Amino acid sequence: MSTGAYMLDVVLLAVVAGSAVLTGWSARRILLPAWTGAPARLAESVCAVGVVIVVAELLGSVDEFKRWPVVAGIACVAVVAGVSGRRHSAGADLVNVQPQRSGHVPVAVAFLAVVVVATRSLKSALDALHSGMLSFDTVWYHLPFAARFVQDASLTHLHYVGNGPTTFYPANGEVVHAVGMLLFHGDLLSPVVNLAWLALALLAGWCAGRPYGVAPATMLATCLVAFLPVMGGAQAGTAGTDIAVLALLAAAVALLVNGHGSPAALGLAAVAAGLAAGTKLDAWSIVVALGILTVVLTHGRRLGTSLGWAAGVVVASGYWYLRNLVTVGNPFPWFGAGILPSTTAPADCGRTSVAHYLPHPGFLSAHVVPQLAPALGARWWLVVGLAAIGTATALLSPRPVIRGLAIVALVGGVAYLFTPATAGGHDARCFAFNTRFATPPLALALILLPIAFAARRFAPLLSVLALAFTLALTVHPSHELAPLLGAAALLSAAFFFRSGVQRALPRVANVVLVVAVALLAVLGGRHEQQAYARGRYVGATFSDPIARIAARLLHVHEARIAVTGLSENYPLYGSDLSNRVRYPASRDAARFAPYSTCRDWLLALADGHYDYVVTARESTGASPAAAWTRRYPGVRKLLASAPGDTHRGTHWTWQLFRLDRVERIDPKAACRRMVRP
Repeated sequence: MSTGAYMLDVVLLAVVAGSAVLTGWSARRILLPAWTGAPARLAESVCAVGVVIVVAELLGSVDEFKRWPVVAGIACVAVVAGVSGRRHSAGADLVNVQPQRSGHVPVAVAFLAVVVVATRSLKSALDALHSGMLSFDTVWYHLPFAARFVQDASLTHLHYVGNGPTTFYPANGEVVHAVGMLLFHGDLLSPVVNLAWLALALLAGWCAGRPYGVAPATMLATCLVAFLPVMGGAQAGTAGTDIAVLALLAAAVALLVNGHGSPAALGLAAVAAGLAAGTKLDAWSIVVALGILTVVLTHGRRLGTSLGWAAGVVVASGYWYLRNLVTVGNPFPWFGAGILPSTTAPADCGRTSVAHYLPHPGFLSAHVVPQLAPALGARWWLVVGLAAIGTATALLSPRPVIRGLAIVALVGGVAYLFTPATAGGHDARCFAFNTRFATPPLALALILLPIAFAARRFAPLLSVLALAFTLALTVHPSHELAPLLGAAALLSAAFFFRSGVQRALPRVANVVLVVAVALLAVLGGRHEQQAYARGRYVGATFSDPIARIAARLLHVHEARIAVTGLSENYPLYGSDLSNRVRYPASRDAARFAPYSTCRDWLLALADGHYDYVVTARESTGASPAAAWTRRYPGVRKLLASAPGDTHRGTHWTWQLFRLDRVERIDPKAACRRMVRP
């Protein structure tokens, strides 16, 4: 990418981000004009995220999810919102958020702890910018979904990645990555997207405790969950969406407690909750529980509140479930009950939940409990214990909203126990990895700990110290120079704004400072962009044996690639995301089935006009698809595993074929043809 092209991309990013921020600010001025400080910024952030996703969905519904329409659409919404904000504020909510002072020591301890552990996220993001994003789900479906949105200029198509249930997942998180891909003609922004979600989560955590004078402690509680081992440094450097769900649900809770029954605040809380439900399925239990809580706490207008909550959730999440309904006749195709069209069972961890093993204490102690340390840290019992104390104490609170949030946390925890695949696989092997489904209720329970004790004299300071101590025992910060410098910059910025220094400086000095920071960001981004272009997936290692195949296709562009037997397919999309990667399969309503005969396989390859075919099997013998592909007219084998090859201790057999374009194919004759193995 030339410097000129990079600068154009930066300008477009500034237009999109600036327009989203302006829209959020204008909407907040109309809805909550009396709000200031952190709650106002949180409300604006929720609106900004929502407008980017909704505009992308609207354009993606008419096959116009393209670079210039997306930029123009978000900019136009900002103009309309700005004009509306100036002209009127009819029906505006005048409820003012009155914070309680937290004290200088708790604030200092909390900010120092957060900045220290943030080095972990900064290191993960930098590693991804230097070598590519490597986490399994990222290269299996998160980024492939985003890349397909860009290639198709549409969000309505189903994308099969070898596992039927995954095809129908809601994809708000992937849309954010797809917008970044449009702006930069690649995934340069993707490694840092989750840093933005982390910032939103910390802001929401702060706001949740602000009305009770414990904002530093509730921010630390959110930070603790975001940096649990299972979250991998708040998922920085990956396209995982658990941190996004955590941020959005925390935002919904924070808006709820700061709103004091305000209809506008409840509406924004519903939007935040809906954005979470449109990101991951496991958010639904808390979304529904929060909706019931808002209705219960509302006096005299419960019908209007319930309708308003439902409307906010549907607008922010309903797109994906409507897509499923239109495409296969079931908005939730994971559940059909034998009546509605339903998909097949997941191919990875099955459907076994933790609740399935609860009547078997011997199994739990042998296979589940030992996985708690790698998932929640060596002192997992301390994390869980603090969450239990927070929930129990909140249940005894005299404040109805605090008691209600404790019940929401319990509902979320029970729902996690019954969620399919939370303990799937042989000997519950997926339990540790899927404890991330429990992070939202766990975060809410920890947030309630300082809030429930807020009325006691020394509780705010003790809560901060307890959570900071637990964070220190759980998270291992990075000691490398670059993350430390980044953390120092964050700490300086926090001190700058917290102390009010910017208000004491002349306006010219502030402008010069902003310009200098922006210039440093642009220059640093250019350096990272060049490093990313050189090192992206070069010499990387994966869970599947795809490294040699990805290296062979590193400089291939505009190719069509068929894949079977492997999950980690994203590196095959190429550096410019121009390769079209597909898993050939037949579809019957919501069910996908790989082709099971030579004839069907060869016809699928011919109909798809594929240039390359990747076949693999976790075995010492080649897959049937490999034998069928060898019968394709003009096929050439480019790479193959050696006999008896292993990958991470498991036998694998894989092949990479090159196909010549042919006018016609006679599958019967081709399948009868004898070929050498």
